[in-house]
Amino acid sequence: MGHTVYLRFGIVTRLILQVGGEVFGREPGSGLLAIRHHTNIHENYQYQLDCSFKQFQFIEEKITDRELTIIDRYMQHRAAANIPDGEPEIYINFLREKGDVRLYSQEQIYESLPNLNKKIPTVLIMAHVFSDVPHCHGFMIYDDYYTWLTETLNIIKHIKNVHWIIKAHPADGYYNPKKNAAADSALKIIKSSKNIFLAPKDALSSSFFKCVNGVVTVRGTAGLEFACQGLPILCTGTSVYSGKGFTIDATTTKMYKEQLKSFFHTPLSKEQQRKAKVCAYYYFFILKTKTNFLPVTEFHWFMEYNVQKILSESIKNLEDMDIYRDPLYINFHAMRAMNHSQLFNIVDTPALAT
Repeated sequence: MGHTVYLRFGIVTRLILQVGGEVFGREPGSGLLAIRHHTNIHENYQYQLDCSFKQFQFIEEKITDRELTIIDRYMQHRAAANIPDGEPEIYINFLREKGDVRLYSQEQIYESLPNLNKKIPTVLIMAHVFSDVPHCHGFMIYDDYYTWLTETLNIIKHIKNVHWIIKAHPADGYYNPKKNAAADSALKIIKSSKNIFLAPKDALSSSFFKCVNGVVTVRGTAGLEFACQGLPILCTGTSVYSGKGFTIDATTTKMYKEQLKSFFHTPLSKEQQRKAKVCAYYYFFILKTKTNFLPVTEFHWFMEYNVQKILSESIKNLEDMDIYRDPLYINFHAMRAMNHSQLFNIVDTPALAT
């Protein structure tokens, strides 16, 4: 199975890091700007948007009800694949507009999976895009996403007192346009098992909020979404939200096999759910900042966008803007003053500056 591997920076910037220089890199995958301060070439092998537990504690102490209200509202829009313009990850809207995803009601989920028993504990397993850089986001207990899913299926087919739903990644079809890779890998075991089901391929993750007792993922964003709903999350790899006090983190395959049997019995406490929301606010809002000269445009290879229009708007904005009032300039200045490794959106989260 081929894997995509991201090489952080080009030769010149890697040489600068090697001789002790500094590099400020814009992180990929977001229409809003996420910038990290690099001083060590070995940092390239860590997940670029992660933060230390100490840094998370700093953020957790600063977050107020204002920020929690903002993340609640955002997560509601995200759950409906109807994210307002200018907010993070609007590519989900693109998937909805293309007909790739839609929101199912609880009744529609049970109609589409008629053998799913409401009286039996149900766990959702969120498959990843197999080829999407499994080796670029830190530690995981299996070699890659494909191995994780197949090994998981071989474990859960013997845990018969639980119903398991396998959910393909919503963008899987863009990486594997001729087939649903997650579904194909699961089909043989599903066909021979009465307790494993394949989710409708166009169902939004949020369709399962009220249908499951827990979620299993390596490091998918869906884990953060379900944790904000108070559901227990079992992770098999490091992520922006693992190790922050609200996830169950498997660090060995032996531990994972045992955790699969019972992790879903205990919902998150109110304190843990708050931690999940703080982490979501950190990931979606604190790490992402606007700039007045660059239109907010998400650059995903499977999305269409007009490069010439973006450049024209940027040139016009540069002519009119006051750089010293630009959110990027203000946040960058704060990043240097506070000696943070990442650019925080102080402009929209003033509590962080106090």
